[in-house]
Amino acid sequence: MNSSFLLATKAKILNATMVLGDADPFQGVGNLAKDWTGRSIAAGLLVLALGAAITLIVFGFGGDQLRNKMKAKLGYIVLAVIGLSAIVGGIPWLYNMGKQWFGA
Repeated sequence: MNSSFLLATKAKILNATMVLGDADPFQGVGNLAKDWTGRSIAAGLLVLALGAAITLIVFGFGGDQLRNKMKAKLGYIVLAVIGLSAIVGGIPWLYNMGKQWFGA
C-alpha cells in the first residue's frame, strides 16, 4: 500500500514539473510575502500611531500625580516608542536585505 502511494505521489510530482516547465514554483510564496510585508508595515504604523495617541490623551487628561509618574518614566516611554519604530522599520529592511543576500 505504501509503495503504491509513494509511486503515485512521485508520478504526480513528475507530471507537475513537466507541465510547469520553467515556471517558478516559489512565485506564489514570494507574492504572499510581499502582501504580508505591506500589511505588517501598515499594522505596525497603525499601532504606533494609536499608542502615541493614547499616551498623549492619558498625559493630557491625567492629573498632576499621573503626569509626574509619566515624567519619571519618560525614558522608558521613549525607549518603547523607538523600539516599536525599529520593529516597524526593521521588517522591510530585513526583507530587502534578504533579497540582496540570497539573490532573490
